[in-house]
Amino acid sequence: MNKKSDSKKELVDRAIAGDESAWSAIVELITPVILATCKSMRLNREETLDVFGQVCYLLLTNLERIKSPDKLLSWTATVTRREALAALRRSSLFDEFVTQEKTSPRSRTPAGPDDVVHAAEQAELLVRAIKRLPKRQGDVIWYLFLDERQLTYEEIAKKLRMPVASVGPTRQRALERLQTILRSMGYEF
Repeated sequence: MNKKSDSKKELVDRAIAGDESAWSAIVELITPVILATCKSMRLNREETLDVFGQVCYLLLTNLERIKSPDKLLSWTATVTRREALAALRRSSLFDEFVTQEKTSPRSRTPAGPDDVVHAAEQAELLVRAIKRLPKRQGDVIWYLFLDERQLTYEEIAKKLRMPVASVGPTRQRALERLQTILRSMGYEF
């Protein structure tokens, strides 16, 4: 083995043993790979932060399974591409939903009383579903989508006393759980 492989193996072994400085060194090592991959795939800043947090989380939870620490950077690049593609798919689905809402004939016609009542009922279901989320997840959803101030990830992280890189993965888990809760409550998608 060469010296670089030895140092990566040593870092991985120390991180598995709980050495926080080794984990920090690994994150420092993989950060340029993640950022370059996200940039090449034209992710925006928020999507990049989501992907960064998710890749770090996946690496942390799979660190013991990495058999060849010398392949750490290629593993990171592969996982980053996969997570970036997932982020782009989510983004395009959201954009498609917003576009449909803006251009649908229903949104151009004045709402009748039944439509207003139905929209209010759906909004109430949404708020009740958010309240059923774990507190941190509910807070992230609230700040990202319902708070009028349109806070940045940094501001949300500061308010919730959590790392900035955790906001995106928390948002993703919250949205998945929220969808399940809403379906069980009869919310119309």
